[in-house]
Parts: sequence; structure tokens; C-alpha cells
Amino acid sequence: MNYIKSQLRLLGVILGLAACVGEVNIPYPTYPERVVLNGILNPDSTLSISLHKTLPPLSADTVYPPVRNARVRCYENGRLLGELHATEPGQYALYGIKPKPGHAYRIEAEVDGLTVSATDTVPEFLPFTMEIKPYAIKNPNGNPDIHLTWEQPLNGEQFIWFRNTGLIYAGKPDGSSVQFVESGAGIMSVSPFLDDFNATREPEELLKSYDLLARVLPAQVGKGTVVWAYIRQPTTFRSPGGGLFLYVMNVSRAYDRYMKTAFKAIKNRFVDDDGGLNNPFYEPINVYSNVENGLGILGSVNARKRVLVEGEKK
Repeated sequence: MNYIKSQLRLLGVILGLAACVGEVNIPYPTYPERVVLNGILNPDSTLSISLHKTLPPLSADTVYPPVRNARVRCYENGRLLGELHATEPGQYALYGIKPKPGHAYRIEAEVDGLTVSATDTVPEFLPFTMEIKPYAIKNPNGNPDIHLTWEQPLNGEQFIWFRNTGLIYAGKPDGSSVQFVESGAGIMSVSPFLDDFNATREPEELLKSYDLLARVLPAQVGKGTVVWAYIRQPTTFRSPGGGLFLYVMNVSRAYDRYMKTAFKAIKNRFVDDDGGLNNPFYEPINVYSNVENGLGILGSVNARKRVLVEGEKK
């Protein structure tokens, strides 16, 4: 009898708990809107930045609201250089001014009573040489080895990235005609001087393939040489007006940290640009920012271009 009474009590507790179950609407936490400042200082380009505002999580919008009517000032080595003017919504430029290597620049933007700022120094260009060796059988399509050699840095610090990008003819989606499009040829290497964070081992060629860009390990200070090869056939880039080019970039410490973390975040995201599954085991990654009171990056680049494959003359 006591057993039956205890079971009845238990049933009563369960029914009581079930009666308390219901839907509770929990409001999403208030989202603090942030200002995003982005700019890449380049000695070959006019000094300019962009200002936008963030979107709430799970927002259906894909266009970030531009910041209009901001007051944006630029300082060079602590001295007021001038005020940037709006060129289009969210874009600001200082006409006639190009950043100088070795100089420090500070951008201050006043947005709705908030001052968002960032500082970076444009790196001096580190001289390098490029030598194309005879065709190597071990390389894809028998392409040659490229020997990229840089000199001793003056300040004992260097952040080097490189990529290859070419111009090729490609048909338009409707098949009506052809047009020039930008296309990379791939980077493959076994150099110990390269950072493997974006590399994939290619078992057929016994080489590592680097995604979009290759980064020289910062610990490799002093004169050094990276040996690498490209993948695609050179004839792809020999059309009149085409060509394949090597871009060697010296970047600032801030931009180096941003690029590496941004690459990791892109490769680690759950879905790709087309909405397809990219990485089911993804985890959040912090992307570096040097913007105070906001988000974004103010980075610096000093780059040079060399010809790998020359297009035919028209």
C-alpha cells in the first residue's frame, strides 16, 4: 500500500510539472551599434578611408549603413595634415595627399559625438629580386621555379606577403562575347620560410598549395629566399593584353595581424559565399582591429609588381 501511495505522489508531481510547461518569449539582448573604420594606406594612392555602421546579429540586411556627415581628420607624425572630405556615402578622402613610407598617420573620425580613431605607420619598401629558373619537371605543368629574394631590413622587422594575379580572356555568362577577368595562377612551395596557416598539402606534387596569398614568417629576419611555383599553364595568360604578375607586399604589423586573422575567419566560417556548407566544426575567431572606440582596421601596404608571364603584343 505504501508503494502505491508513493507512486501516486510521484505521478502527481510529474503532472504538476507538466502543467507548468509553457512558451516564454525571451527578448534578444539590446544590440549596441558600432562604427567601423577601414582604410589601407598606400604610397601609390590617395589617402582615404571608409566609415560604416554594423548590423545586428541575424539581420537580413546585407548592406552596411554608411556614415554620412562625419568629421574626419588626419595627422602625420602628430601634426594635423588636413580634413578628409566625403567623396560618396561612407567614403572620405584627402585630395592630393599620398601617404609617405616611414611616416605615422592617425585618423580621427567624429561620429554622433563619438571619436573613433586609429594609427599606423607606412612601412619602407624592402628591396627584393625575382629570378625565373628553368622549367622544373616536378612542378605542375612543368612550370619554372621562382626565386624570390629579399634584402636585410633596415629596422630589423619585416612583414612580407605575396600573390600572383593575371588577366585572362573569359566568356560572359550569356556567352555573347569574351572579356578580361582577373585570375590567380596558384602558389605552391615547400619553403620553410612560409607560414602554413593557409596551406594545403598536395600529395601528387609533394608541394604545399597556398590559398590566394603566401606569408613569409616574420621570424625570418634578414636576407632570405623563397622558392615557389605557380600551377596554371602559362599559355592561359599569353592572350594579347593579358599576363601574369607577381605582387610583393611589405605591410605594417597591424595589417599583417589583421590579414592573418581575417583569412582564418573566412576559412573557418560555417557557410561559404554561396550559402553552402563550408566547415561544420567551425568556431568563432577574433579578427584583429586597431580601431579605438570602434571596429575595423587602418593598415599600411608598400607593394611592387613584377611580370611572370607576358601577354602577346596586340
